[in-house]
Amino acid sequence: MPNRRILSIWFPRLAAERHIRRDPNLGDVPFVVVRDVGQAQVLASLSPLAQAAGLYEGQPLRDAHAMCADLLTRLSNPHAEAAFLGVLHRWAGKFSPWVAREAPDALVVDLTGCAHLFGGEECLALQVEQDCTDLGLSVQLGIADTLGGAWALARFGGGQGADHHRSGDAIDQEARATRSRAGKRRHWERGGAAPTVTVAAVQGCARIAAPGETYKALAPLPIASLRLEDTTMAQLSRLGLRRVRELVEQPRAGLSRRFGRGLVARLDQALGALPEPVSPAPPPDRFATRMSLPDPIGLEDDVMAAIDRML
Repeated sequence: MPNRRILSIWFPRLAAERHIRRDPNLGDVPFVVVRDVGQAQVLASLSPLAQAAGLYEGQPLRDAHAMCADLLTRLSNPHAEAAFLGVLHRWAGKFSPWVAREAPDALVVDLTGCAHLFGGEECLALQVEQDCTDLGLSVQLGIADTLGGAWALARFGGGQGADHHRSGDAIDQEARATRSRAGKRRHWERGGAAPTVTVAAVQGCARIAAPGETYKALAPLPIASLRLEDTTMAQLSRLGLRRVRELVEQPRAGLSRRFGRGLVARLDQALGALPEPVSPAPPPDRFATRMSLPDPIGLEDDVMAAIDRML
């Protein structure tokens, strides 16, 4: 049986680009989709120009207007966005019959036994990217042996990272002393051999981990790539655990005892020790009515008899 291969398709600007597809003029100015959070409105999806202006997802709208006076906004419509993702779900069925939605802005495709029909995984990824370009959608892809691995590569592979506004706990914003301590652990920075990461890049949007090399591909990624809760990530960061490799090196019993089974389960899912199947959405309900009519043979006899009488 071939190795299980999973494709994660992430649309990082889905809500904003849904509006831009309907009104192309919105693509020429900083534009965002906002959602209500409590008594305030925050940015939920940004156009490329809005992101280039320094705005970020989750930013309060009043702060965004202070940074970008000509910002245009639209209110989030979860039902319309879900329907749009449903259309993309049907489109992704051309690559495999096993497609699942990851609300609000992603799809997961089980490519096992299907990639060769498109000339291999690289060619399939290029086809996905071309289709999305034709649809006017931004996309990031990841292919790995596991759903968690593909999810991580799509969002964090190649140093892309999900576009979060990071706090001082971010790796690239560590305090000087913390960076110094971390540097002592990275022996390859002092002349040793750097770890090999078996990840192929396709046009800068896709990251493909070779079969059986999921750990090597995920090891240098930040812990956010494991789909952990924010509170868990904050606690791990305070302990100096910032990369997947550093988590794997810790005793599992201690991790489970301190952070709960959820952390270990996410780690196992990403590395393939815990199954995580792709469950395709059920087909939509179809409604129909049926009307039973008299036997057509009997009707034909009656019609012929009537014609004979007329003649």
